[in-house]
Order: sequence, then structure tokens, then C-alpha cells
Amino acid sequence: MVRLPPDGRAVRRRLLVIAASYLSAVVVAGLVLRAGISAGRTGGHPIGLPWVVVGLGGVLGGVIVAAAALYARRRSHAGRADPIPLARAVMLARIGRLLMLAAAVVAAVLGVLLAPAGDERTFAIATSTGLAALLAAFALLANDLTRLRQHVKSGRP
Repeated sequence: MVRLPPDGRAVRRRLLVIAASYLSAVVVAGLVLRAGISAGRTGGHPIGLPWVVVGLGGVLGGVIVAAAALYARRRSHAGRADPIPLARAVMLARIGRLLMLAAAVVAAVLGVLLAPAGDERTFAIATSTGLAALLAAFALLANDLTRLRQHVKSGRP
């Protein structure tokens, strides 16, 4: 059985879906960023700073991954799948993922360092590190472009 290379239209369609999904994640990260900014404005304690870092890391990382998918879509041809733009997009997406991981680490450290003393300390640490862990998990699982590139290289549709 001969494997045919993946159709360029199917790859372009998949890249558009990837970009749309990451742009929706950018909206969610923007809401976290907004909540962190609001928390920082209302109180005298900078407890909202880890939320700002998580939100900013999610927004920037998500925009970079979405831009990488849109770049690969724009550079690929409708008739055949071109692996070169996908390889460049994968590298750009890795930068976005590393940025999200770095933001998650910084947010977790800030969450512990800036947690207020008293009864709410445990809750503040848990929420800040929980958000950081969610961002880190998202960054580690955000490998759609890598999988798509592997499918194109192997010739699977």
C-alpha cells in the first residue's frame, strides 16, 4: 500500500483550527490577567502579581503559538503540504511554550513569596501555584503543531 502525502487543504484547515483554539486560550489567559490587575488595584498587598504573570505568560505564549500556526498556513500551498513552513512554525511555537513555562515558574515562586501571613496564606499559595501549574500543563501539552508536522513528514493524512 502506497502512502500519499497529506492534502495541503487538510493541513491548512488543521492549522486554522489550531490557531483558533489558541486564540480562545488567549481570551481565557486575558481574563486571568485582568483578574490579577484588579486584585492588585483593590488591596495594598501585591497578591495579584502571580495572576498577572500567569495571564501575561498565557497571552503571550498563546499569541505566539497561534501566530506560528497562521504563519505556516499562509506559507503552505493548497495542493500539497509543505514541511518547511511547518518546521519554522514548530520552532516558533516552542519559543511560546518555553515562555509559558518560564512564566509558570515565576508565578509559582511569586505566589509563595507574596502570600500574606495569616489564615489566608495557604489559600493564596494554593491558588497561585494552582494557576501556575495549569499554565505549565497547558504549555507542556500544547504540541499540536509538532504532531501535525510529524503527520506531514510521515505521509499520514
